[in-house]
Amino acid sequence: MRYRNFIVCFTIIVSLSCHQSKIYIEDPEVHIVRELSKKRIVMLGDFAHGFPLPYQSLVKTVSTWLTMVEKGESEIMNMALFLEEDKQINNLIKQYIKTGDIDPFLDLVLPNISIERLEFYSDLRNISKRVDTLNNKFPPSKQIVFDIQGPEAMNIFDPKIIDSSERASRLFFVNQRDSLISSNIISYLNEYPSFKAIIFYGAGHLKIKTVRKDYSGVLTPEESKGMFLGGYLKQALGSDQVFTINQVARSRSPLKSEQFGSSDFFINAEDVPWKDSPPNDDNLLPDYYDAFIIRNGFVINHHPLQYIFSNRIIQASLKRLELFESHKNGASGKNLYQIALNTLKFHCDTSFSTTEQWKTWRQRYPFKGLELLRSENYKKQIFEKSSQLIGTKEFLKFIDDLISLGFDPRIGSPTMSREEWQRDLDKMWPQIVFLNAIGVYFVGDSTEKENAKNYLVEASGINYDDPAPYLKLWRKKFYDLNY
Repeated sequence: MRYRNFIVCFTIIVSLSCHQSKIYIEDPEVHIVRELSKKRIVMLGDFAHGFPLPYQSLVKTVSTWLTMVEKGESEIMNMALFLEEDKQINNLIKQYIKTGDIDPFLDLVLPNISIERLEFYSDLRNISKRVDTLNNKFPPSKQIVFDIQGPEAMNIFDPKIIDSSERASRLFFVNQRDSLISSNIISYLNEYPSFKAIIFYGAGHLKIKTVRKDYSGVLTPEESKGMFLGGYLKQALGSDQVFTINQVARSRSPLKSEQFGSSDFFINAEDVPWKDSPPNDDNLLPDYYDAFIIRNGFVINHHPLQYIFSNRIIQASLKRLELFESHKNGASGKNLYQIALNTLKFHCDTSFSTTEQWKTWRQRYPFKGLELLRSENYKKQIFEKSSQLIGTKEFLKFIDDLISLGFDPRIGSPTMSREEWQRDLDKMWPQIVFLNAIGVYFVGDSTEKENAKNYLVEASGINYDDPAPYLKLWRKKFYDLNY
């Protein structure tokens, strides 16, 4: 009897284990490539725009595809990656990937970009180099083609965008944007029938049902209803040819189980354990996606380049200020103008009402960049300014600025004492300077880049010819992250 009970229990355990392995699939990148062998498109959700974890998950996916091709485990030789960009931006990205010259891209987008986005493009360039290396080993009949596309109909600098009212902008988002993106993707795939596609877009764009797309209050609930990109693509190509996978950070998912350790894992939407009690977050609703990937790891913030201590950031902000001063009536134009203005206010600790006043000030007071940030006087200035705000609502806003500068997002409380704040500031300051040096190495002028690299080599003991590895080193050193 005891032996029989053991057999029964063993059978149940094995059965549960098999059932679990069927539901929760580790190595989600391998699973994505296998899904692509059966489908035309896999859509992978960007669950935090500009943040490093989503970017690195995509890099890992594309790298896994190449590894599988190299090992003979995948027959997908032609791959297109669709990013949330328009043709103009995309061409500049491809130019950088081909030549290594990122300046034309930076001239257009600064200061509206994060350090992590530049790291991502550097990673794509390395992937392109890897493709070239593999093709040198493969015969002419077995060459890999990796293409990058930007299917957006227009970018944020288009006059139709920057001068539009908020209502017009939101109506375009609800009724036209995803439809136009879908048309551009389908046209490309029709032109290149042998290509498979990975589409890396914001999680909302992957939704496969008609939903409310705008919650701003500018549009009525009825006006806000529409279809996202995932729905349009399934409608055009067939539901079985488009597979939508939203990504969720473990800390933000309804699944709190620790049984998976540090693993990322894939789960089909029909198998999610929160299906019977869906969360309030509609990005987690299983009816809106085909599957989910649960990503382990702390979700560290992105770091906008507008907080980088470089003369190039000041110059780009002055240029933006002048460019958008006459477009402040449009919702997007006003936002772009305000970002440039806030950038100048943050770095220069002063304020003017016109572009000409800023230009005059700039001529009189040269910006010292990283030298200023590394000075003891600037650190004291930050401490005095922030400590005066402790206990006020403005303190939290100031903390947001410091987080963008490189502070740990888990610190800062209006109830802390001056002594506690001084201790935190002293502890965090090295990581702020290190991160800023990485940003200057990415975007500074030749002298700034040289000074920034010298500091990074001195601080880390490692000499990299590219700033991107220093950013990975920064996340490892200060957050113990492996991405």
